[in-house]
Amino acid sequence: MYECSADLLNDEEVVLHCVSLDGRNLEWAAHEMKNDYEVVLAAVSCPTQYNGSSLQHASDSMKDNKDVVMAAIAGYDGQALGHASKRLKGDAGVVRAAMTQSGPNRKPCALTSSTLILMKAMCRERNKRST
Repeated sequence: MYECSADLLNDEEVVLHCVSLDGRNLEWAAHEMKNDYEVVLAAVSCPTQYNGSSLQHASDSMKDNKDVVMAAIAGYDGQALGHASKRLKGDAGVVRAAMTQSGPNRKPCALTSSTLILMKAMCRERNKRST
């Protein structure tokens, strides 16, 4: 996603697709997408090893959303709590969930070179259409 134009980084369809492949792609998304519930939930729920860590790139509002934080904890481990809002760090249910997670419980996505090539091609095609 780091090669995409600013317009594409703010395109919900493109960003949703990319974070669904690897939640860490949220880092390069536009601020508006980092505040989009569906996009952020997809990022922290993506079945990659470090999906929950993508919570660190979400907006403050999403870091304060209990559903998003719980999904990040379930998909990654208790360390995702470190990226949650102060309010949720004090929520007994959230803290309990974080304490019971011992590590990543999902298997990494199969991000093959052909998948990465496809993602880049999609970005280039969208760039052409937007100009």
